[in-house]
Amino acid sequence: MNKKNVYVKFLGNRSLLLLWGGQTTSIMGDLLFNMAIMWSVYAHSQSILQSALVGVVWHLTSALFSPLAGVMTDRFDRKRTLISLYVLSALATLGFGSIVFFYGHLSIGFSLFFIFFINCLGVFYFPIETSIMPQIVEKQYLSYAAGTFSSIKQSAQLFGSMVAGFIISLLGVGLAITLDSLSFIVVAVLVFFIKVPNLNGIKVKKEKLSLVNDIKSGWRYIRKSSILFTLMWVALLLNMASFTGSIYPALVSQQLHGGAEILGLIEAFGFVGGIVAGFSSGHLFKRIKPGMLTVLFWVIAGLCTIGIGLSTNIYVTLGLEFFDSFALTGSAVCLNTIEMTIISNQYRGRVFGIIRGLSIVLVPLSTLFAGVLGDVIGVTPLFAIAGIWLMIVALIAFSNKSIRLFRMDEEERITQSH
Repeated sequence: MNKKNVYVKFLGNRSLLLLWGGQTTSIMGDLLFNMAIMWSVYAHSQSILQSALVGVVWHLTSALFSPLAGVMTDRFDRKRTLISLYVLSALATLGFGSIVFFYGHLSIGFSLFFIFFINCLGVFYFPIETSIMPQIVEKQYLSYAAGTFSSIKQSAQLFGSMVAGFIISLLGVGLAITLDSLSFIVVAVLVFFIKVPNLNGIKVKKEKLSLVNDIKSGWRYIRKSSILFTLMWVALLLNMASFTGSIYPALVSQQLHGGAEILGLIEAFGFVGGIVAGFSSGHLFKRIKPGMLTVLFWVIAGLCTIGIGLSTNIYVTLGLEFFDSFALTGSAVCLNTIEMTIISNQYRGRVFGIIRGLSIVLVPLSTLFAGVLGDVIGVTPLFAIAGIWLMIVALIAFSNKSIRLFRMDEEERITQSH
């Protein structure tokens, strides 16, 4: 099937469009929430450390609760669980936004507490939504679906970044966060109309719930697949460089001498790069071995990250951000496609949860360390360190035969072995 027919097929998949529509709405709401919190914290404190603490909390919740989220994904009805989580998130965000509105700027400790709670709920979205997609999309089209949704997600982030600053300036942080609560209700309604096949493989929910045993079974599944096990540890190393996301406000202020409008512009160029990567990575995936393509993307991202830290010119920074996002998004699409393809449906939730949790377990520490160090040495050395680290991880991945030579036709052997 050619490219045009693949997209026509997606347009005829009502459940897939509803899933994408829900995720897109959620992304725009989350972007509004995250930008409001991140910029508010840095604007009031002028501290890289306090901005980094927000990133620490974001990653800490995923590291702690991703394995549990994966088990729940396999244990319970995925659609009903997702709807319940979105409704609960709406209530929590509404409460937080109302408190901010009535009391004004909150202390960093109080803000971190609410961010932690709301993000705990958000941890469950990823394994559930990622597990649903292979149930409603044929296996041979997953790379196109993953790439297409990546572009849709980046488009939503592009649009969100263009309006988020305006909304925050117009309504204030409290009302902006309250507005985010409405997005969760919209998503819950869209998910309600998704038709998810009840596959015979999901039988564990009828058995006695045992979190430890379920996590152990997921871990054994990962250990039996050399590619999954290797990618998990490579991702753990790679994600240690993700602390740069929480120090962009400081980069804009110190290196480019700009304000929130420059931050939004940089994010917009990053999202455009991600959009291009999403639409092109599915086709690159078919022409280049996915492991090699992922390594190449990481090298490009490393070089661009170093350049972003050194640049004092807004136009150079925007160009580097475009290619950095292109590379990181492309590598994410490759990894996501590999995982969705080779993991059996009945293990998909817990395996996603374990891999996600372990792959970011060191991110809170690296982000906290970067925040402390950044207040001493500034942001430029931090971006250089992150870029060099990305290229080191790319070399480690390239030296591993299971990654370098992996082919998608290995999928049948891996699935049958389980």
